[in-house]
Amino acid sequence: MRAIVSRADGVELAPEDAPDATEYAVEMRRFDEAATLAAALASVETAPRVFVAEWLEPPYTAGHWVPDMVDTAGGDNLFGASGQPSQRTTWDALDGCDADVVVAALCGFDLPAAVEHLVQIADDPGWRALTAGAHVVAVDGSAYFSRPGPRLTDGVELLAWVLHGVGPRPPSGRAAALRGGSWVDVADHAPLPVG
Repeated sequence: MRAIVSRADGVELAPEDAPDATEYAVEMRRFDEAATLAAALASVETAPRVFVAEWLEPPYTAGHWVPDMVDTAGGDNLFGASGQPSQRTTWDALDGCDADVVVAALCGFDLPAAVEHLVQIADDPGWRALTAGAHVVAVDGSAYFSRPGPRLTDGVELLAWVLHGVGPRPPSGRAAALRGGSWVDVADHAPLPVG
């Protein structure tokens, strides 16, 4: 695949054919990246227990395609069912779920807004019980989890990096992890020590 893409980069095209060829080359690169990620995930031996929150006041478990995203990225999705709507729940129902990773993929929130919201609820007893002993990650839920489309692939890659350190390092601004009481950009740090 890499050989095909590199040879395609060197082909001279008529100007009217260039947009189609460029689009094809981009798609071929994405296919190659997906195949590389799938191969890396095939060697992963542990599946961290993952809770993805679509909303926090009140808490909602992520549904629709998000459980499939977690599974594809090598995680064990704790709540929410593939193809089913996100579900309103309670802090009591989430208590004791023993998540390794809690992902805040808040619907309609970009990364700065999600982090700001998590800072505001940091002392909530339900939130503290849910995240006790878990790695906490905030993501740009609006861009990579809440809307169906091609960017869901970026969300899977982001989860694979967070959960296992495999796949492409995410660009800055896609996710932040709570480490030592401070929020750090996942792109600037090693993957979480999960598993």
